[in-house]
Amino acid sequence: MSHEYELVCTSTGESLMLGKWSGTGFTGIPVPGRPGETQPDEVAWKVLERFLIRNRGQELRLLSSDWVLRWLEQKEGTPLVEICDASRYLNEPVMPEPDIEADGAQVPPDVEVRLNRLPVEPEEYRTRFAGRRTPADELS
Repeated sequence: MSHEYELVCTSTGESLMLGKWSGTGFTGIPVPGRPGETQPDEVAWKVLERFLIRNRGQELRLLSSDWVLRWLEQKEGTPLVEICDASRYLNEPVMPEPDIEADGAQVPPDVEVRLNRLPVEPEEYRTRFAGRRTPADELS
């Protein structure tokens, strides 16, 4: 059984369909209007990169498409902006332009609090990410 997911910015309303999750991975970012077809990997990565930089510092949620559809049925109109045309999206400006100082100053204090709760002991880290290579493995 597969499930579709979309990455949604809760501040800007931009929504990026990530394709279907089949248990072995995502099928890729779909081509609008062409069911079953996906963007070439390099285009998909550029669209994802653009989405992340345009929505940096904002809350992003990976939501099931079923949940989004049920939520939208309760709304009059849609506050979401689906990214449908990859070439147009890639040519839109990134506003405001990235600024490390300004972006860093806008990180909410609770983000640091939550990050400080993450385990820092190598053994805890290995347990949390069992089976995956981690930066702690490089220290061993």
